[in-house]
Order: sequence, then C-alpha cells, then structure tokens
Amino acid sequence: MVEVALAAASALGQEGLSAEVIALRGLRPVDWATCQAFVNNTHRCLIVDEASRFGGPAAEITESLHERCFFSLEAPIMRAAALDLPTPFNGKLEDACISSAHTVIDAVHGLMGRS
Repeated sequence: MVEVALAAASALGQEGLSAEVIALRGLRPVDWATCQAFVNNTHRCLIVDEASRFGGPAAEITESLHERCFFSLEAPIMRAAALDLPTPFNGKLEDACISSAHTVIDAVHGLMGRS
C-alpha cells in the first residue's frame, strides 16, 4: 500500500494538503517512536491497509496509537482498508476490494472534515 499512499499524498499535495507517509514494513517490532512523533506533529492519522478492516493489522495499529497519542489527536484515527469479504481470485475484483489512491484521498477528506 506504500505506492497507493504515496500516489494519494501526491494528489493531495496538488489540493494544498500536506500528507506524510510512514511505511511500516513489518508488524514486529513497530517503530512506535516514529509513529508517535508523526501523530504528535500532525494531530491526525490515517492507516492504509490492504487487509480486511475488521481484525486486520490496521485495527491493532489504530488501537495502539490511540493508547499512545490520544491527547494529541484532533480527530479519531481512521482506516482505509479492504472490504470485509474474502479477497477474490480475479484480479479486477481484487483491485475493487482493496484501497486505491481514490479511496485514500476520500478518507483523508473525511479525516479533515471535507466533503
């Protein structure tokens, strides 16, 4: 999802919104210091994940960041994740189920209180 997040950040930059991307390449260990510094700086966070929203890695990262950064947040941490269904084998259907730059941009607009 790094490429998707970077594409969305580039498009958001053209709208005048600055977006930083942190690439967590693994879940053990998580660089919480970097994540906390990011949230403390921006006061907002969107987790982009290609796994299912329910019970996926983004859910655990979101909760852990809420525990660590609650008082720094100006809005709840949001997630852009795959639809809650088994990932289809067909490539076009798979692409329709996981986050794209457009869904990430829409999520950022929601996080910022824009339509």
